[in-house]
Amino acid sequence: MSEASVWIDNTELQSLGVTVKLDSSEPMLPEFRTNTVTVPGRHGAYDFGAYMDVRQFALNCVLPRKSYTDQKAQIRQFVRLFVDDYGRPKTVKLRFGDEPDKYYDVKVSGGVPVERLANLGFFTLPLVAHDPLAKFIVPSNDIIMDSNVPILSDVIWETGLGSRRVTGPTSFKVINNGTVSIPFSFRLEGRGELISVSINGRTLSVKNLSNEVVEIDGDTFVIKFNGNTDMTRMTGSFLELSPGENTVSVNGYRLDVRIGERLVYKYL
Repeated sequence: MSEASVWIDNTELQSLGVTVKLDSSEPMLPEFRTNTVTVPGRHGAYDFGAYMDVRQFALNCVLPRKSYTDQKAQIRQFVRLFVDDYGRPKTVKLRFGDEPDKYYDVKVSGGVPVERLANLGFFTLPLVAHDPLAKFIVPSNDIIMDSNVPILSDVIWETGLGSRRVTGPTSFKVINNGTVSIPFSFRLEGRGELISVSINGRTLSVKNLSNEVVEIDGDTFVIKFNGNTDMTRMTGSFLELSPGENTVSVNGYRLDVRIGERLVYKYL
């Protein structure tokens, strides 16, 4: 593995003979969408905050020295990484060798002209991450001692041990190893009455569980009971985890449930 390596999904571009030059564009931060309102007769503007825009990448690539015929065949193989069977851009995972434990969901975002010089091919590959945040390569419940996680990853290894049996009101710690707040996606299985889960001033509650499975997906704002979407039985707010340690409180009566999280850490 080299710091100069670039992967698209599980394919290292260098293994295809494609060299990615060091002058490629990997922005520290994306552009921001600033929300302001100007008022006649007043200096400046009112600032209503800002949000990250999409993150743009530009990979400056070189195809190896080949005949035009062989190079054309290589180009056709290369573009298959980025389009589906119908010729439409597809979402792929972009990873860099200097941070192999994180990836961006990207799509090709424009035409890619190839300049041929001395039987070499030069091109700039434009990619866009509509979600501008990087993600950890595996969800939290897969971060265990034998998992395929790079050894230098900045995570706490106890993170993957996130399934707990709760038989009475209790509190426990959940770690967000990322650098931004993320939704708390978790699963409840068992029985109880007036069950509530609280984090950082927010609470999500269900009146009764009778040997049922509840899946709360905070990323998509979907709640399923026994595999069927049902938003009517839960009350309160979807929960969020701040970076670092978070205290989760579970309350209720006649509790006998298992609660376990499945988190995707995100990074600026």
